[in-house]
Amino acid sequence: MVEKKLGAMMTCQNCGTLLTCNQIEYMGETKLQWQNPDKSAHYKFITDGKFECNIPDELEDTIQKSLDVAERTVTKEPSLTGLALTDEEMSILSRVIDEAASRVIYTYIKVRQKCHMHNITEPAVIGMIFNKTRETMT
Repeated sequence: MVEKKLGAMMTCQNCGTLLTCNQIEYMGETKLQWQNPDKSAHYKFITDGKFECNIPDELEDTIQKSLDVAERTVTKEPSLTGLALTDEEMSILSRVIDEAASRVIYTYIKVRQKCHMHNITEPAVIGMIFNKTRETMT
């Protein structure tokens, strides 16, 4: 974790948001706070000393759009020559696959955030929870 000092920047380990440490007034005191790009507080208190990421809706939309763009950006496309599909069938199938992959990636991000919120950081455990989550969604 980066030292909390005015102007410091870091990436949240739970959600990947770029944070800036800014000064705020709270109950008559000046304090330092990790903030989202829109200057809102990044961490919100839940209960018993636990916090979760407070991601603004616009940032969630940006994350989703970034995933969408990344999925559409292909550096080298495999050859489709010889497939017994019409152009229309391939177009429909491509759209369905893109949408399904977006849902899977978004689900993984949300599962990882929830796991980190509960101090579950072991990749294998996160993977098992992700798989179980996907099972319950189908």
